[in-house]
Amino acid sequence: MGGRTLWSGVDLTVGAGEFTAVLGPHGVGRSTMVKVLLGILPAAAGRGVPVRLLGTLFLVLLGVATAEASQIAGTLLVFALMVIPPATAQQLTGRPGLSLLLSVAIGLEACWAGPVAAYYQPYLLGFFVTGFAFAAFVFAHLHRFAREAVGGRAPLQTGNAA
Repeated sequence: MGGRTLWSGVDLTVGAGEFTAVLGPHGVGRSTMVKVLLGILPAAAGRGVPVRLLGTLFLVLLGVATAEASQIAGTLLVFALMVIPPATAQQLTGRPGLSLLLSVAIGLEACWAGPVAAYYQPYLLGFFVTGFAFAAFVFAHLHRFAREAVGGRAPLQTGNAA
């Protein structure tokens, strides 16, 4: 490519009439990989990032936030709001930034719709908040399965394409 060596020591054989494809869901980096291979973007390395320290700090922060919030809202409700919205967002997109925004939006939806529903019904608030969050999760799964059934974006596939 323009006199530059993109890779060295890589062995790939594509015979006559064969095709090679890079498959994966939206947001996994296929186009970024091609841009790096063509030299449009520089390849980045993760050197010097204290991953173990960052992971430990995240877990400590998560534990403190859970301990503080569970005194107010209850452990099961806090657990549901920490797990269900991110799991739902993960079903809808593979892009980390969009997944974070969707996770917050789904959590806020559950937290606002829950008290409104609890005001008109004799059930506890936690039932509705968890129920709305879980309903969003079920709808996300149904949306993903329907999209895959009609030939939309397929899940991440590995192996040789026939």
